[in-house]
Amino acid sequence: MQRTQGRRWRANPGLWGAIPSGLGVAAGRFLPCPEVAANPSSITIMETTSPDPIHPVRSCARGRIPAVRRTLLLLALASLAASPVRALTLHTSQDTYSLGGKITAATGKATSLVVSSNSTAFVRFDFSSLPTALAWNKVRNARLCLYLNTAARAADVTVHAATSDWTEGSGTVSQPAFAPGLPIATIPAAQVTAQRFVVVDVTGAVRTWVADPQTNYGFALTCPAGSLSIPAKEGASLGPSAALEIDEPGVADIASNVVASSVSVSGMATAAAFAGSGADLTSLNGTNISPGTIPPNRLAGLSIGGAQLAPGAVQAGNLAAGAVGPDQLAANAVTAVNLAPGAVGRVAIGAGAVGPTQLAANAVTAAALAPGSVTAAALAPGAVQGVTVVGPGQLATGAVQTTNLADGSVTLPKLAPRTIGAAVGIGGVAVSYDSSITRVTTIEYYDVPNLTVTLTTTGRPVFIGLIPDGSPNPGYLGAAANTAGSAGQLNLAFCRDGAQISSSSLAGYNGIYVPPTSCQVLDLAAPAGTHTYKMQASVTTNCWGSINYVKMVAYEF
Repeated sequence: MQRTQGRRWRANPGLWGAIPSGLGVAAGRFLPCPEVAANPSSITIMETTSPDPIHPVRSCARGRIPAVRRTLLLLALASLAASPVRALTLHTSQDTYSLGGKITAATGKATSLVVSSNSTAFVRFDFSSLPTALAWNKVRNARLCLYLNTAARAADVTVHAATSDWTEGSGTVSQPAFAPGLPIATIPAAQVTAQRFVVVDVTGAVRTWVADPQTNYGFALTCPAGSLSIPAKEGASLGPSAALEIDEPGVADIASNVVASSVSVSGMATAAAFAGSGADLTSLNGTNISPGTIPPNRLAGLSIGGAQLAPGAVQAGNLAAGAVGPDQLAANAVTAVNLAPGAVGRVAIGAGAVGPTQLAANAVTAAALAPGSVTAAALAPGAVQGVTVVGPGQLATGAVQTTNLADGSVTLPKLAPRTIGAAVGIGGVAVSYDSSITRVTTIEYYDVPNLTVTLTTTGRPVFIGLIPDGSPNPGYLGAAANTAGSAGQLNLAFCRDGAQISSSSLAGYNGIYVPPTSCQVLDLAAPAGTHTYKMQASVTTNCWGSINYVKMVAYEF
């Protein structure tokens, strides 16, 4: 067995076959020190200044390893050659927990971090001490090591990436944000016991934070159905606080063997060789990626942007028939954030590429389209036909033009129903309350009770008119004189925002009555905006008028 300063011992997997099966050592497996407690059949030997090389194992397990087994393990491990893998360990830089959604200065100074239905624990690690040469694609593995000090009620514990900044010494503020429905990992309830170490794979999150340290807000631990605690960095007497282990790649790194035009080392361009190698994706393009080279687990947790893919790297020849399907895309995997401006264009989508069989039932919905995302430039001539999945919030102003619509594609069933009411917005139909029986006796114009509406317009012509109120009583307009044989006259005027825009008169001898639909006008000068339309009325001297059982209606063309 070899020892290298500051590095982890790792046995040569090729020699594990010589170990007797009864020894209880899992072939080819070396796990981080804390995992021994959860899996006694695995062991990691780490360099230590203690004369007892098994000391790291005893410090992680709840009980001592029997002397016979320790002797057998040491004898077996002594016969194995080791290759060094550099392991970096970060200790907690800040920690706190929330109570009822709030963190305080007191919880930031607590000796233990509570995780329960009412409390979320937060731990953070300072990446400034990491080597400057450590790039995100050089992070082989990363593990969050936790010691469960107490476990009053066992339940699943979920680990999340915090998404907002925080400090343990702040006053009473809202707890850091995180996505409750998107855990990095889950610690099963069966492993949640007191005085036990657990280890969580957080490779994806650490790679993201190494690539962009500004997004490193640490981890959030939740347990809605249980109750437990872990030691804080201020609670050394309770046990070790959280630690973060980061493995750098060993000498098998093939990043330098991948060049822009080819893979220079024979056999490297395979899924097995590329997976976990840490190779730089910048040099990969459509000509040097063999089929199956990038497996799904190689992409998990990575953020691939335009700089990592050469122009034209993903071509039709790189994707097998049916390669991207429901199983290949995680839920909500493709969002507006993942796509660069102009990323999805006609050049990128072949003729007929998206058809009925390519889109699952109800795949494209109004919720999937950001407001204003469908514009005129994005729609090819005739692109929008009889579809119902695009809602008004998804269409930018002027998005659908005559060239975008196939002949006959917009039918009445595809149009949303108009809003009807006394006050309506754009596209609505404004209908007033009924006039009931209204007798007009004044020679000065006044507002007819109930015959008023509010309408928001876009600047097009507006129709205003009177209609029967829909009751069994007949609606009508009438005028008569107080003296037999004299002419009676009823004057009517439509007003917009207090100003008359039209007027008409109803006059006759011995009384005259007409249906309300005989009184209509078209407001050609209505500007865009919200307007109030009213009906005003008056009569001539010695006359009276009737406005019975009618309503006023107004709508924009």
